[in-house]
Amino acid sequence: MLLHGLRVLVTRPKPQGEELCDKIQSLGGKAIYFPVMDILPPENRDKFKQDIASLDQYDIVLFVSRHAVYQSIDTIRALWPEFPQHIQIVAVGQSTARALKQVHLPVHDYPMHDWSSEGLLDSPLLQHVQGKHCAIIRGETGRNVLADVLRHRGAHVDNMIAYRRVRSKIDVQPYKHLIDAHEIDIIICTSNEILQNLTSLLAVQSVPLMVISERMLCFAKKLGFKHLYLANNASHDAIVSELVKREDQLCQMKKIKT
Repeated sequence: MLLHGLRVLVTRPKPQGEELCDKIQSLGGKAIYFPVMDILPPENRDKFKQDIASLDQYDIVLFVSRHAVYQSIDTIRALWPEFPQHIQIVAVGQSTARALKQVHLPVHDYPMHDWSSEGLLDSPLLQHVQGKHCAIIRGETGRNVLADVLRHRGAHVDNMIAYRRVRSKIDVQPYKHLIDAHEIDIIICTSNEILQNLTSLLAVQSVPLMVISERMLCFAKKLGFKHLYLANNASHDAIVSELVKREDQLCQMKKIKT
């Protein structure tokens, strides 16, 4: 098996975190699931319903994550049994595009490689948006790069808050024991917010860490992580590919610690 018992702490929220654990296990790794973030409905659910009720007034709708899809689809289906055909839908990356297809919404474009706000802004559909109305379906927190750049390009932009991220209420003692006993070989984090939550719960800076963007890499260095690895993107395939690539090196580090 390709991962040879590599012990991987997975911090991604459900359902992606569970899916990543399954993939690691299928390749012979040992996945330890420690979701440090929960995805909940927005505080103001009525406002979100009102926003979705006006969806037909928009030319372009952008989904910034799989959670944006999962947390909005019931409301969209209830208010728009037939999705407005004139709307062009753009997804932030492959997994978000896949989630849209799973719920039978069209996907008109998504970045092939750079699954980030910057990559999304390179979409041909977002180059000439002067006078167009754009809706961004997103979480309560996060960067405002998309809205700021689209407005600079002349678009009318509204954020529709479909969900909020909160730190998980979870017993950290079993995980602290694993860290203290050097029984975690590497940690996977897929956002700065997840990384911030993790370090507020546990002192883990001595453990190798894998992140999914240069921006996260810089943030992890500021938090004091020393052994850092970068996956090509946030997909499970990219993460597991990097794990396989680094497995021998991580195992050597494990031998030194023990």
